[in-house]
Amino acid sequence: MMPEMDGWAVLAALKADPELGEIPVIMLTVIEERGAAIALGASDYLLKPIERKQLLGVLKRHTAGTAAPVLIVNDEPV
Repeated sequence: MMPEMDGWAVLAALKADPELGEIPVIMLTVIEERGAAIALGASDYLLKPIERKQLLGVLKRHTAGTAAPVLIVNDEPV
C-alpha cells in the first residue's frame, strides 16, 4: 500500500536481484497475506501492531545473533 511501489513489488525486486536475493526480508504489514509473502521469498512475516520483543526475536533469528546491519523501510513520512 506504499505509493509508487508497494511492498510486494519491493520484495519481488529484491529477490530477483542476484546481488540482493539472498538477503532475508521480513515483511511487517497490516494485511494478512503470509502465504503470498512467503511464496514471493519473504523470510518472515509479521502483522502490525508488532511488539518490540516479537520483532527483536525475529531479527535475532535471521541475523543468527550477529551484529548484522538491518535496513528498515517504512512508508511513514516521519
